[in-house]
Amino acid sequence: MAVCIYSHKLDAYYDNELSHEEHRKLEQHIRGCPYCSGDLEQRQRLSGLISSVSIPDIPDDMAKRLHQSLDSLREKALLRMASMLSSVALVLLVVSSILVLRIAVKGQVATASDPEWEKTAVTLQFDPPATETPELQFAQWLIADLSKENGNE
Repeated sequence: MAVCIYSHKLDAYYDNELSHEEHRKLEQHIRGCPYCSGDLEQRQRLSGLISSVSIPDIPDDMAKRLHQSLDSLREKALLRMASMLSSVALVLLVVSSILVLRIAVKGQVATASDPEWEKTAVTLQFDPPATETPELQFAQWLIADLSKENGNE
């Protein structure tokens, strides 16, 4: 069975969704095309069959149970989503609290692995080493040279 190049427009033609000009042109085509005229006839028969079928009414108690089931499913889905979002929020809270505590602790207590200058900068306390290192001697010389006693302000 060959397919006509106008077959994609048959639904729109049947539903009166084409412009007046397109409708007129397609109507002329259908008269001369056995494929399109047969396809349109099938659609008309199918449409007639569907419209002749009677749809039974749903009993009121069944409709009520159906609505209750849907409401229950919505509530469960909402509770599940709220539970997942709460879990994510809790994880974020714990992680951010740990990070804040680490930063706060690091700012107050220096660890042995921190360089000496960092400990002094963070805690604002200087504990000179027991032995004088070349760096310490240089720092003391610099402080003495920059002090007010030498006329510096």
